[in-house]
Amino acid sequence: MQVFKNRIMPFAWVGFGLFYLFLPSINPSGDALGYAGEYLQNAESGRWLFSPHHLLYGPFGQVTYGLIGKHFTHYLPWMQVMNALAAAISLYILKGCFETITQNKTASNVAVLIAGSAFATMRFATENETYIMPLLLSLCGTWALLKYHSDEKPYRLYGGFGLLGIAVLFHQIHCWWWFAAAIFHPSGRKKQGALLLSLGLMVITYLAAARYQGKVWWTYPFSDAMNGTVSLTPGLDNLTFTLINSIRTWVQVHGNIPYFLNEWPWLWLFPSMAVGFIAVAIFTKKPQSNNEKSQQPPQSLRWLRLALLFQFLWAAYSVGNAEFMVMIPFLLLLSLPGLLLKLQHKLLPLAMAMLCWNMGVYLIPNANIKTINFGAELNLLLKIANQQKGDGIVFIARERVMLENYLSIQSADYQKKFRDAGIQLMDADSLGTEQKLPLYTDIYDYPMPMSRNSMVYSNPFKKYEKITVIGTESTLFGPLQLYKIE
Repeated sequence: MQVFKNRIMPFAWVGFGLFYLFLPSINPSGDALGYAGEYLQNAESGRWLFSPHHLLYGPFGQVTYGLIGKHFTHYLPWMQVMNALAAAISLYILKGCFETITQNKTASNVAVLIAGSAFATMRFATENETYIMPLLLSLCGTWALLKYHSDEKPYRLYGGFGLLGIAVLFHQIHCWWWFAAAIFHPSGRKKQGALLLSLGLMVITYLAAARYQGKVWWTYPFSDAMNGTVSLTPGLDNLTFTLINSIRTWVQVHGNIPYFLNEWPWLWLFPSMAVGFIAVAIFTKKPQSNNEKSQQPPQSLRWLRLALLFQFLWAAYSVGNAEFMVMIPFLLLLSLPGLLLKLQHKLLPLAMAMLCWNMGVYLIPNANIKTINFGAELNLLLKIANQQKGDGIVFIARERVMLENYLSIQSADYQKKFRDAGIQLMDADSLGTEQKLPLYTDIYDYPMPMSRNSMVYSNPFKKYEKITVIGTESTLFGPLQLYKIE
């Protein structure tokens, strides 16, 4: 165990980086496909990809892919590589932050093991999503501000707030981390210049992006909330999904787990090892002596605790948004370091249990086992439309956004064939409306495990009397059937 602590754990962040890098998701989210599709659609025009909710994520992808990525791979896997590397560096920065606070190297390595094993980290480190890059920037800014506590060098103060501001430009959710530092960081009036610089950087960047896109500058930063893209309506779902996703921030809980384990039974080894590590955590006792001393965590960590509180409350207000909880493991570890120092003898095996569980039920199978092949469904639709030899067809899709986003990353020739075939993709709400073209759907008996999506989705439409199965695609969750409605 001592060899593990002294020689292996200091490089845990490297190991996690390799896990993330070589086990990318092959079941991308709708947003991941959408971001890639936006790039491919704008690649030839040369226009910059600005989205007010995550302003600089698109341009970052454009620049890095244009300079390096296009020589090796396609845009979607390139951004997965970028997020994997950013996650690994985030764990290294976490290590530095924790060691700066506690002066305890072993506890810092345990913190890396906990954060790196968390499901939220694994999920977004292996996906083309917008949440890891701002996390890295906020952690870098935090490390600079923590170091400022000891030497009060102005460049650390300006650099720290500057990086926190850039994190907001990569995703607006990090405004709460920035706000906590702006109001409660214990640097008094000395931080006023750094705050003005940070705030000015954000304002100027948003003004420039709004002007570039021809938008009204005072509404542009809030346009996603104003047009309904971001849900901000409180209700019972806020409590339900906050509880569920508070658990899923740490360990994967999903209806696809039995399907993964059934497909590859040897994966049961990982949950079994997780149970073993939990048993170790229960029965292990605190060592009588510890040669490694720690300094008392400073009172100046109040701003990090408030950042944790603000981020969690906003995630809860946003209907328990799992994506907005990615920073919770990192902020929790940094804001309550004393807890880890006292309980690291139990948290170490619990972190190993979490690692085994999330590797076995998510990271490994999600990188190798396809759940639903949307490309096969698009091909089947194209075949049906061509056989009709008419003006086209209307397809009522259970996952219209996924199909559209998957279509957006296909070749220009394929997209042209799809348009020429006259295929119109519509939502389930269109099922009861009269259509002039032949009507098809996959909405009945759609194979889907228990998930957030299945919990919030309701299908009130009953099957028509005259429907015919005209095609079937196999999925991990069962057959996906396409119906023709007479």
